[in-house]
Amino acid sequence: MRPLDVPIGVSDFKALREGGKYYVDKTEFISDVLRAPPQVLLFPRPRRFGKSLNMSMLKYFLERSSEDRRPLFEGLAVMRDQDNLAHFQQYPVIYTRLGTVWAGDRVEARETLREEVRRIYEPHAYLLTEGALTPHERARFLEIFERRADEALLGSALDDLSRFLHRYHGKRVVILVDEYDAPLHLSQVHKSFAETVELIRKFLHSGIKDNPHLFKGVLTGILRVSNESIFSGLNNVVTYSILRSECATSFGFTEEETKKILRDADGHDQFERVRIWYQGYLFGEQSIFNPWSVLNFVHQSDVRFLNYWARESPSDFSEELIARWFTQCYEDFEKLLREEVIEKPIQDHIALRDATNHQETVWSILVMTGYLRAEAVDQREEDEDGEPLCKLSFPNREVRGRFTRIFKRWMEAGIGGKPGLAELELSLLEGNAERLAVLLEGFLLKLSSYDRAPKDVEAHYHVFLMGMLVTLEERVFQVKSNGESGHGRYDVMLIPKRPGLPGVVMELKVLPASGSKVPSKAKVDAALDAALLQIETLEYAQELRERGAKPIHEIAVVFSGKRAWVRSRRASPRRLPPR
Repeated sequence: MRPLDVPIGVSDFKALREGGKYYVDKTEFISDVLRAPPQVLLFPRPRRFGKSLNMSMLKYFLERSSEDRRPLFEGLAVMRDQDNLAHFQQYPVIYTRLGTVWAGDRVEARETLREEVRRIYEPHAYLLTEGALTPHERARFLEIFERRADEALLGSALDDLSRFLHRYHGKRVVILVDEYDAPLHLSQVHKSFAETVELIRKFLHSGIKDNPHLFKGVLTGILRVSNESIFSGLNNVVTYSILRSECATSFGFTEEETKKILRDADGHDQFERVRIWYQGYLFGEQSIFNPWSVLNFVHQSDVRFLNYWARESPSDFSEELIARWFTQCYEDFEKLLREEVIEKPIQDHIALRDATNHQETVWSILVMTGYLRAEAVDQREEDEDGEPLCKLSFPNREVRGRFTRIFKRWMEAGIGGKPGLAELELSLLEGNAERLAVLLEGFLLKLSSYDRAPKDVEAHYHVFLMGMLVTLEERVFQVKSNGESGHGRYDVMLIPKRPGLPGVVMELKVLPASGSKVPSKAKVDAALDAALLQIETLEYAQELRERGAKPIHEIAVVFSGKRAWVRSRRASPRRLPPR
């Protein structure tokens, strides 16, 4: 491929255009914002989907400036619409990125917000020398400039500055707030949510609630935090989430845009693999590619499919939630890893304060942050809150890979880290039934969901066992379940990566659990014998023989509550006639 000079890490629109970087035209977003009836618009999108670049683009188009910025937009879609040109460089713009506000605690949040507000005021320092301020206003402006502002002054900073600018320019202002929710995510991790919400709410409210000096407000973030927190009382904010069709193509790349990028990079023959790795997001009804990953892919001369988005996205609040709810949502997570679809009601407004206490919030957060694809299905009567029911799955191979690594880290921790994983592997390779039973029981004790008795008890344990064994997939075995071999379908099979290595076929049985009462030894022995007889009679080991596995361990596993029993033997060397 021919590497393209793409804007990796460049979020300043002017620097991108003047630097001659490759650009996918997203200036229709300007038209969409100007045409949209709401005064204040919020666009929640996953990280690395071009939010900051689009906000910078809006700033350079709408902001009053002595320089002619037409060259920045030459040849782009926005310049072909006369209605847009009526707004070109017409407004004073207040631009802030709240990603600079760190909320480890209230003091840190206040100090970093004080610094960000100073940065907001700095481009408008001309107001101090133009006689545009009263003595009282000038004093307030200087308090901010000299980093002496208290919380009350920080809370009114946007209202004050918009009033000053409106009066001076005779034009209402545009307020652009990028990464508005960044301090809230950090505050969740550091347990300072309530204090941070109060500080950020006052700051934002002063600029976008009932502000007569406001022409248009645009906010971007990852989530739409619900009304009872940051947006309490802000009825003029309309959210354009990924569940809506409006502005669906403004963030991320469409299929046609991606095909053009690949053609320009002489990589059109890689489109199908790029689609598998980086497409799959659904915004409205539009299928969207991850722009960060696509641009990183064409930035190199060799063809390398890597986890670009996953690699550059730090561990975040979403991953904290996955760890928090893993045991309770275990079956759903494991189904997703097996590329099955689950159905959940999805909200586009998130109560972050409830995220660690209410399981249903987890799925909405994972959708909005880009970990899951949500495809809406018809609402059903049982959806009491009226939330749309969605089919959830991983959008692509890249995201599935990241989730698999999170899953494996948790599973490894559950069996004692790397040593426990090595012990599990050795137990299977040797057919060590006694040690395998100890490992299975130890891990069952960590999963609180196994205190319950679901409708399909055997499937419940099947999911558990498959989740545990998937940690070995990249090491020794290919892990398969419910496959055909011999005269029937085995429960679990571990196929060696190459001939001559041990293979394993497993049959599961479940005995009813009654409180702390343990099934009798006779019942357990009978179940173990039945499982081994089933493996032998139906020739479940046939596929392993055909794959050259040596030796083959036939393993029976019996579960009851949080107890596990295991019996193992080596399969006989006989073979069935070829099928």
